Amino acid sequence: MVCVRTMTIELLFHHYSKPRNFLFPFYNHGRAPPTGTWASGLISRQHIEALYATAPWDNIIVPVNPISFTMTGWYRDMSHRYLELESTHRQALWESTHAFPIPPAQRRSERFMQTFWPQRKQRRSRFGARWKIFLKMILSGMIAGHCDLDILLDPFFLHYPRPHEDRVWCPGLGHSNDPADLLEALDMADQEDPWRNQFRNAYWDHPGSQIPRLQDKFKPAPSS
Repeated sequence: MVCVRTMTIELLFHHYSKPRNFLFPFYNHGRAPPTGTWASGLISRQHIEALYATAPWDNIIVPVNPISFTMTGWYRDMSHRYLELESTHRQALWESTHAFPIPPAQRRSERFMQTFWPQRKQRRSRFGARWKIFLKMILSGMIAGHCDLDILLDPFFLHYPRPHEDRVWCPGLGHSNDPADLLEALDMADQEDPWRNQFRNAYWDHPGSQIPRLQDKFKPAPSS
């Protein structure tokens, strides 16, 4: 166990912001499934632009009240800082669990993909940098005694998958009939895998909601 006073932002970022596979299933770093097993033909400029025109990341705009703290004092300031982060980087958070594969040859040969692919990576990098800044506030709160690592397990927070956790979305995978477009494929995936939207539409099924010790953990004890 790492002492909070020796904890670094890099340790918190890479190892301690949540347990392994707390939200996201394990990802085996193999190649993407064969193209014949999923609707790889939907990975085209036409379908991607049609999907992105609907701003699907708005699906995670679901207000969730924290279960471990109330928004007063330090917790209010921390919550406002987090909500600003989430609002600014919502697209990157959504893409983190809806990253469809784009074959290297397609990335090189199609002008649209030559732009789309690096832009998606840049959004991820920008969020990571801002998340580290936010974690500094959490670490300061831990040192001051406001909270411990459990606070980040609260369903209030969205997370980004780590390298060993699943983030790949292969539209239509596991279905005998290919979806007509990426919108239909997205509906199928989100219904089957609620973790992709981090249980925002079913927060009571969020793993943090199943941890009894989280309930009111950081709320002040009622005065006698």
